[in-house]
Amino acid sequence: MSTGKKGLQVIRVDPERIEDEQLLPAAKALRHGQLVAFPTETVYGLGANANDPAAVARIFAVKGRPPDNPLIVHLADPDQLSSVARDIPPLALRLLDAFAPGPLTLVLPRAATVPDIVTAGLDTVAVRFPAHPVARRLLQLARVPVAAPSANRSGLPSPTRAWHVLEDLGDRIAFLIDGGPCQYGLESTVLDLSTGRPVILRPGSITAADIAAVAGLPVPTEPTADDADAPRSPGMKYRHYAPRARVLVFQPPASPGEREALAGQILTWTGRGKRAGLFACRASLDGLGTDCIRLDDPAKAVTPLPPGTCVSLAYGPVPDPVAASRRLFDGLRLLDHLACDIIFAEGLPEDGVGLAYMNRLRKASSPAAPVLFVCAGNTCRSPMAAALYNLLREPSAAPGVSAGLAAYPGEPASDGARIALQQDYQISLASHRARRLTDDLMDEAGHILTMTGLQKEALQAARPDLADRIQTLGEAAGRPEADIPDPFDGSILHYQQTAAKLEQLIRAFLEKGG
Repeated sequence: MSTGKKGLQVIRVDPERIEDEQLLPAAKALRHGQLVAFPTETVYGLGANANDPAAVARIFAVKGRPPDNPLIVHLADPDQLSSVARDIPPLALRLLDAFAPGPLTLVLPRAATVPDIVTAGLDTVAVRFPAHPVARRLLQLARVPVAAPSANRSGLPSPTRAWHVLEDLGDRIAFLIDGGPCQYGLESTVLDLSTGRPVILRPGSITAADIAAVAGLPVPTEPTADDADAPRSPGMKYRHYAPRARVLVFQPPASPGEREALAGQILTWTGRGKRAGLFACRASLDGLGTDCIRLDDPAKAVTPLPPGTCVSLAYGPVPDPVAASRRLFDGLRLLDHLACDIIFAEGLPEDGVGLAYMNRLRKASSPAAPVLFVCAGNTCRSPMAAALYNLLREPSAAPGVSAGLAAYPGEPASDGARIALQQDYQISLASHRARRLTDDLMDEAGHILTMTGLQKEALQAARPDLADRIQTLGEAAGRPEADIPDPFDGSILHYQQTAAKLEQLIRAFLEKGG
């Protein structure tokens, strides 16, 4: 055992030579309400005692996870299923015989003993039996059901190596068990058995065909939840698996013209001084003919890359969804670590494991989570800030949006704000209508930037799970003292001065990588 960041205990375990003495401290910590990150065959999980609502609440706080996103309960043995689920259908038992322990999660009617916080208040519970020997022994020693999402900050690529967990969570957790890289590299398949007909809520390494062979009937896949619906499974509704860099998906070039077009896109980015990363098989990379640094040995990579650099990471010799899945999250994190501004990632056919690979890749390449500017009434400062941010940002950067703590929905922008932006920046706020800040807007935002420290403190108190995303605009710009007073009812000059101050801070925020 070694001490990590500020007292974090890192336990390195050989999965082929597990000693109980190594795992007992972490198992005891789980029983007593602490958080433990541990390896599974899919990704690293962040575990808490599922019977302890306070412990589970710490998962949401540490990850910055939306509270309506349910967790998966991990158990050591299928014989324990009835402790967390009821009305278990015969198909569930047949599937467990075929795939447990392994990368399959079943959504079943929830037992009354499962706390609401674990299931996000749903009447179902997601249950899985991990196959990784370290995870299984930890669960056996802990002697409690363990609620565990992936051990990363919410929205970032899931961790498949211990250093990914350290990078994201550090000293926010009590123990990290390092069991080496994960076997599959993608989260488990989630299968809903609660409605009578099996439906895949999240594709994974166990495919629809695998499940259909046991079920004896076709099994459809439901990839996402509607924005208005509560997600029934992790990974359905919110932006997931996304590095800080923008991700563009390309299909393996099939002709010289397609190869030239892709190479031209890459050169356009590097020619502007941007760092470009490529994630693909070696055959696709070699066919491009671009002057890229090959990451054959990622440990020797320079951090960060010089501006205008192209770097390539091959997941294997030829197109292969299993190999691509195994390296996807690790590759995205490594290219992010090298400060890539854009990542070109290879798309693959959407069948078998390829469906799961493309599900994660599409979510990683979703539009960037917006920058949310917040003031009081959403008629002066925040709409001006969002409009200026959208004027100054790169086209590929996250969009700017705005809302107000005490807004009257439908109110237009104030006359002063409209005139100041039109005269000084040729920006029209004519179509702006005020809206009140909601939990949904905050959940979807990558940054939540208030105009004053008091506004920031109020939001952090209301949403402690999002505290890391909430700053004043001044703090985000490196000027924590720079509050933006409300210009409401002031002169046009007052509004123009406010706009100029907003512009300065937004430019500084963008220069810092915002």
